[in-house]
Amino acid sequence: MLLAVFLSFWSFLYTYRTAAWKFWLGLGLAVFGFILVPTLNIPTNSLAGTFIWTAIALGVWVWAIVDRSTTPL
Repeated sequence: MLLAVFLSFWSFLYTYRTAAWKFWLGLGLAVFGFILVPTLNIPTNSLAGTFIWTAIALGVWVWAIVDRSTTPL
């Protein structure tokens, strides 16, 4: 549980053999959010750019915490 709180989707590496797709999906969403903001010509330091990236990162972070707390290792 602590891994998920501090490391977000990186905590899925702990159970990579059984849930590799979760790690790759989390990494893909993080990279997608990082690339989406400059692609849409939104300044990274603008409120819209920050909101888009934060929404994606927060969603993955909450997903990792909930998954780690409900799935036995």
